[in-house]
Amino acid sequence: MSNDKVLYPFQREAVKFIDSTNGRALLGDEMGLGKTVEALTWIRKQKSSITKVLIVCPANVAYKWQREVSTWTSRSASIITTYKSKIPRTNTLICSYNVMTNRWKELEALGFDCVVWDEAHYLKGNRKKTKRVAAALRLKSSYVLFLTGTPFLNRPIELFNILTILEPGKWKLGSYGIRYCGGFDHWDGPLKGATNREELKSKLQPIMIRRLKREVLDDLPDLSRTLLPIDIRTVEYRQAMKTIDREFPMRTVMDMWKIIGEEKAKVATEWANDWLANSESSSKLLLYCHHRSVASTLEENLRHHGSGKITGATSLTRRDGLAQGFQRGDHPRVLIINQAGGEGIDLFGLDGIDASTIMFVERQWTPALEEQAIARLDRIGQKNSVSAIYLQARGTFDEHMSAAIDEKRTILDDIIGEPDYNLSVQEDVLSSIR
Repeated sequence: MSNDKVLYPFQREAVKFIDSTNGRALLGDEMGLGKTVEALTWIRKQKSSITKVLIVCPANVAYKWQREVSTWTSRSASIITTYKSKIPRTNTLICSYNVMTNRWKELEALGFDCVVWDEAHYLKGNRKKTKRVAAALRLKSSYVLFLTGTPFLNRPIELFNILTILEPGKWKLGSYGIRYCGGFDHWDGPLKGATNREELKSKLQPIMIRRLKREVLDDLPDLSRTLLPIDIRTVEYRQAMKTIDREFPMRTVMDMWKIIGEEKAKVATEWANDWLANSESSSKLLLYCHHRSVASTLEENLRHHGSGKITGATSLTRRDGLAQGFQRGDHPRVLIINQAGGEGIDLFGLDGIDASTIMFVERQWTPALEEQAIARLDRIGQKNSVSAIYLQARGTFDEHMSAAIDEKRTILDDIIGEPDYNLSVQEDVLSSIR
């Protein structure tokens, strides 16, 4: 269990802020500033006043929450993975929004002291039309924490459900809509406007805390790394495991690597959609993969956000245009690269653009190749702390690959001025599946 000494000053400030709200708060810090840490540290400090905790989050980050709970508290959390699985007997439960929507009556009967709503934009919508919102409004608790990287001040109606849970009885849809959402006759449609934003921001100050990376940059490390364990469909992977060529096992491993990558692309799409919806419009996202099929899937699935890809097949003119647009312009907002895109170009943001987050959808056998990709962002000219996120497919050799890469990266770090770019994790992975 960790303690306050490892929190950054702005994170300790957030813990104190939650105290000032009596545990009913909206944590609106920008993505990557540690809202999870802030919430769990506050929960840990309550000791006897909070016995049972429910964490509702997107399915793709459930295992990350489980790891964070064990790191930052003395609790052991269990995940409700399906609609029909037995609810574990534990003081801390984690479930997805879909599970919550289908099982809210069972959860309500358990009576939680504190409910944490991660990625709170999942709760936007009309309660009469959206089952998720209707279910959430029925889950009462003494303490409630909402986590979101974007507090929706450009479209205030998306905050309304959160506010009615945080401060029951204070906010009325009619007056709120007229005052802050442009009313029902706004040219952009019913309740889709944004009016009197400064007034609303002022009224939110007692219950919402919001900091941007640039405001706390001096407290942040240049680079942070986050491992994100996920579940993928493993039917094809398990079938391939049964047909491993014992004389040339690496052939089968390479096939399985592609199978894993193509399944991870589906989860990466979901995660990227959440990230983009929960980030400032000027924030860019870099996705790294190995296989062209994975890159193509990501580009197609994220096209509505404005996506582009740089692979070995990308012409030099197209490559330069995408890099320039990623650094300075509106398009692409999402850039997918493989090893060919991880060399020789700068991708950090310029002119007010924040390009400081990279997700590794697929891992590389040679750790130095991953470091080269990170170096597209983490280099002279970068104005923000860089976040590197690594997807790890549970129940596959991806887990062994991640552990081996971490070990080899430590070796690389210890080699001063003489990086060994040939360090590989192939033998480590082969050993794990033999």
